[in-house]
Amino acid sequence: MIVCSTCVVRLRFVLCDPRCCICKTESPVIFVTKALGDYTRTINDFSTFPSAPKEGRVAGGFWYHEDTQAFFDDLDQYRMIKAMYIHREQKLYTRAQLNQHIHTGDSEVDGSESERGGSST
Repeated sequence: MIVCSTCVVRLRFVLCDPRCCICKTESPVIFVTKALGDYTRTINDFSTFPSAPKEGRVAGGFWYHEDTQAFFDDLDQYRMIKAMYIHREQKLYTRAQLNQHIHTGDSEVDGSESERGGSST
């Protein structure tokens, strides 16, 4: 299944929840890929990743983001998540609005922060 990398990072960083969005299995480290199929190398052995990686480029042509404990195969995706983490702006939703976001994503229907009764943090 495909999971939005932005949402995964928000869960890991904002909620400190290292579980899989789908099966709820705890995942201390994750691998984020930009696309599936021909674009991405097949990785069969995740033990080849460094056991104590540092922020930035790591062996194998991957990038690592320490705060979310995520490996990336795409530099642009890594930079986007790193920039998002630096800004630390998160939308706040009511439960109903969160359910809508989960099913349909962000849209103009979501309204502004004040219309949702939330604020950016």
